[in-house]
Amino acid sequence: MHVDKYIITFDTNGGFPGTFTREIHAGETISSIAGPNPQKDGCSFRGWFCREQDGSFINFGSNGFSDITHDLTVIAQWNSNNCTIRYDGNGTESNVIGTNPVSKKYWEVINNLPSAERAGYDFIGWFTHPQYGK
Repeated sequence: MHVDKYIITFDTNGGFPGTFTREIHAGETISSIAGPNPQKDGCSFRGWFCREQDGSFINFGSNGFSDITHDLTVIAQWNSNNCTIRYDGNGTESNVIGTNPVSKKYWEVINNLPSAERAGYDFIGWFTHPQYGK
């Protein structure tokens, strides 16, 4: 007896571990996906969808998913987490610059960074550590 097999491709959409696949047989119910949990810096996994944005959610939950009749690619969607940024003037007169703390989405671009002044020094930018940060 011939049983059709299909490949589900999981695209983590910039996350880890990248793209991976699972093979299923026609009529097989998928209630959980054996494989790595997707991760992406600064984001929370939202679920598997048929498109990167605004696609239909594909539920691989406890009820299962068994309507697969062809090879299928599903794409991870992510929610960007909030992060808190605190500016430390590293010896400037007030030592804390701007409005602290600042809350932003992890991947959000920060425009109009505050500047700092310290006698005898040239301000060259903001870093993650006073001496050797990035």
